[in-house]
Amino acid sequence: MNVSGFNAGYSGSGVKSLIPAKATVKLDVRIVPDQDPREIADIVTAEVERLEPHTALSCLAQMAPYRVSATENPVSRTVLEVLASTYGTDPIVYPSLGASLPTGELIDVLGVR
Repeated sequence: MNVSGFNAGYSGSGVKSLIPAKATVKLDVRIVPDQDPREIADIVTAEVERLEPHTALSCLAQMAPYRVSATENPVSRTVLEVLASTYGTDPIVYPSLGASLPTGELIDVLGVR
């Protein structure tokens, strides 16, 4: 889980000592094999509510399901060949390296596995 944003209190120029009336935090979670994004969101929500029952929660975005790039398909092979040609050495391939791109949706739409 990553804290990708946090906001509380006075953030303008100068100094002000105060207890903020409100604080917000933005979290994101990297999904790994055998995890269901909706279930993970429910677990995080339940834990926050357990720790601080007076917290208002909202899920503003959906988590994408875990995907692994198929290095054997023709598109992947072409990319690997271009990289090898460009840099003069075979690339190191991590097919399950995390990313924030909508690859899951592209994989589903294009039928590339």
